[in-house]
Amino acid sequence: MSLSSMDSEKRLAFVVRESVREILKELLGKDYKAEIAKRALLKEGTLLEQIKAIERVCNIKIVGEEDDRIRIPDKVEWIQEFCDLYGYQLERNYSGRGMLGKTCIGIICWNSYQTLVELADYLHIVGIGSVSLALGEICKDEMGLNQILYLKGISVK
Repeated sequence: MSLSSMDSEKRLAFVVRESVREILKELLGKDYKAEIAKRALLKEGTLLEQIKAIERVCNIKIVGEEDDRIRIPDKVEWIQEFCDLYGYQLERNYSGRGMLGKTCIGIICWNSYQTLVELADYLHIVGIGSVSLALGEICKDEMGLNQILYLKGISVK
């Protein structure tokens, strides 16, 4: 694609966006952004998703990328609460394959896949928008009759 055709596509996209904004202003009045944001909020479940919906609609940045990352102590606390609620044991100093002595937290369980789904559901309920971002790299090991689901990026210091 040539540079001139890319520029014309950008101009066209800008014109379309501006036209849509003008139509929305006509339909919804002066506070069209607030009305659209309110409608977007009703569709979103977690607070972070609601904030991101407002950002998209109003074309502003409320939450920075660094704010999307949850502090490690909060993650450990939430995972401990999950373990207490579901009856799992939390291992705070697990060193898995290839970790070269580094430690992380792990959840001792019978079925690591089922446990992971339950953990994702729980974290989503407590307001984590991106569970995969919050948990980081997830691995599992066999421990005789049990398994351990360990989270390489979350360690207790």
